[in-house]
Amino acid sequence: MLLKVCVLVVAFAVACNACGDPAITPSKLSVVGGTEAVPHSWPWQVSLQLRKIFGGYAHHCGGSLINNEWIVTAAHCVDGREATYNWKIWLGAHDNYYLESGTVEKTVSKVVRHAQYNGAIITNDIAMMKLSSPVTLGNTINTVCLPSRTYTSGNAYVTGWGDTQSPWPGSYPDKLQQVMTPIMNHDLCVQRMAAAVPGIPVDNTMICGGFDNGQKGACFGDSGGPFVIKNSSGKWELAGIVSWGDDPCAQVGVPSIYADPFYFQSWIQNTMATNYWEDHVPNTQLYGTLPRVSAKVRERRMRLAGHCVHHPELATSPLVIWEPIDGARSMGRKRLSHVDQLKRDAAQQDSIELRKLMLDRDAWKVTIRGSREGCVLNVENFTIHQVIIVLFTHVFIMLLKVCVLVVAFAVACNACGDPAITPSKLSVVGGTEAVPHSWPWQVSLQLRKTFGGFSHWCGGSLINNEWIVTAAHCVDGKEGTYNWKIWLGAHDNYYLESGTVEKTVSKVVRHAQYDSVRISNDIAMMKLSSPVTLSNTINTVCLPSRTWTSGNAYVTGWGDTQQWGQGSYPDKLQQVMTPIMNHDVCAQKLSIDNTMVCGGFANEEKGACSGDSGGPFVIKNSSGKWELAGIVSWGIIPCAQPGIPSVYADPFYFQSWIQNTMATN
Repeated sequence: MLLKVCVLVVAFAVACNACGDPAITPSKLSVVGGTEAVPHSWPWQVSLQLRKIFGGYAHHCGGSLINNEWIVTAAHCVDGREATYNWKIWLGAHDNYYLESGTVEKTVSKVVRHAQYNGAIITNDIAMMKLSSPVTLGNTINTVCLPSRTYTSGNAYVTGWGDTQSPWPGSYPDKLQQVMTPIMNHDLCVQRMAAAVPGIPVDNTMICGGFDNGQKGACFGDSGGPFVIKNSSGKWELAGIVSWGDDPCAQVGVPSIYADPFYFQSWIQNTMATNYWEDHVPNTQLYGTLPRVSAKVRERRMRLAGHCVHHPELATSPLVIWEPIDGARSMGRKRLSHVDQLKRDAAQQDSIELRKLMLDRDAWKVTIRGSREGCVLNVENFTIHQVIIVLFTHVFIMLLKVCVLVVAFAVACNACGDPAITPSKLSVVGGTEAVPHSWPWQVSLQLRKTFGGFSHWCGGSLINNEWIVTAAHCVDGKEGTYNWKIWLGAHDNYYLESGTVEKTVSKVVRHAQYDSVRISNDIAMMKLSSPVTLSNTINTVCLPSRTWTSGNAYVTGWGDTQQWGQGSYPDKLQQVMTPIMNHDVCAQKLSIDNTMVCGGFANEEKGACSGDSGGPFVIKNSSGKWELAGIVSWGIIPCAQPGIPSVYADPFYFQSWIQNTMATN
């Protein structure tokens, strides 16, 4: 006698616990203005517990369980906290004060924030978390259904442990709360929010909910949690994800705003598909059923740990794709090549050769791509429910660095020039404090002092996880590696704050043709003693695609903020926007050569000064990536005089030198 049939679904999971069907019926009473929920009547509700500074974890946001491994929440909940060690997840909880019987605590293996999340206008406010191991579904832990449409009307419920009183300081309940609130017409919501919160538009990634007379809605601590509605089949669907609202919460006529999960359906599915397997490559081993797997390679051979027999009804066409990494030199290799050994009926050998591979530096990426079909280990015992796609299981590739699978089934190894934290566009002399960690390639070169210790001397730019570009005049006469310590990920340069990484140096390479009189060929490189881990606060800048002769660029640093070099050195990183000056115009004002670019205003006192030397002068390219347009080199005292440009070494002119320096060292 059958009770339920379990179906193997496209999303690679087995669904026996039907989504949106709680075993315990919720009450229909009416989070601000709400009431305590019936315990476990909203079994998809989870608590995201954030690590506290002084130890332990505490409730930070809500989330919704959508299968036995994945949680949907708000991007603003995880922004800046993407590291998995920051989180524990409580599932099946009602009392959020202690881990009661029946509550399951899980760690997290992945945190995926939407790449287009904009914290300024709170758009694309969605993120996903993958549990470190699947949770067992049951009466107290179950999934919510993803929406079948964008909801524009109807009564929905928001649940959470958020503030039940507003304004601040509020009152945070131990027990799960619920409130019913009608979904508001989108056009009406746009009008209401434009009046209440001008400057933050309600766009088509959002839906709204609220009463005309207020007093009921979501509030602080509910963020990321579910906003659910019962569909025509009696199942609860995730109509929204708690996103934002005005303060105080639940005001008369001012709705709460929710991210619309229906708008993000494709992103949700792609995130689960892409990250279904380990998307970090552990121990140089690639696991799982992968449409594409990418990694940088040094060796020419891949070793197969087992043999694979193709099923007659399944077919693959494995393809090796060679792709140059930004800034790398082309080596004339064909972009595509089929792997002959894997096109046969069986792989009999213990290794396959990836054609001719001639890598002279960390500059190429190889993608092994196959269809979603694959091969089975035993043809005779084959059934559709036992398909295990093993074509790329136990493939060993020698890695130069760990890469991360992304939504497009390709690999992004911390893309250069793409800060996780958006810089401010405000306008070092005449500058302003930068948004912390918004220029994540900025480093501080700390020079050994005569009587001990180190202090900031120059800036520099991180161009990969081992190499820094700076100015030759910064290291001239100080090439001994013992002279230096490097601070990466710093904002406050007065002390080694949390998150700042300090490294020693293994090589200092000054350009051999550096001329200290004319300050020509003013470029040098430093190699870290060990690679630094790239992250939201430490990342690389892209090397330039051309010599820049126009456009608005930014210079950053901890240099003197007084024109006359009076020694007013800030603790916090400063930034200033300055236009790039035409080379011929600059040459009329200063003695420059073709190794240099210029920047400055005709009538404003803004620019680089002492202490900024060696640091980045960056510009956003047409792809939205930040390129290193210049390296702070020299200027006239007083700094940043109107009409007198600052001079920068042109890294594009030195591209070959940069590549050769890394290759030979």
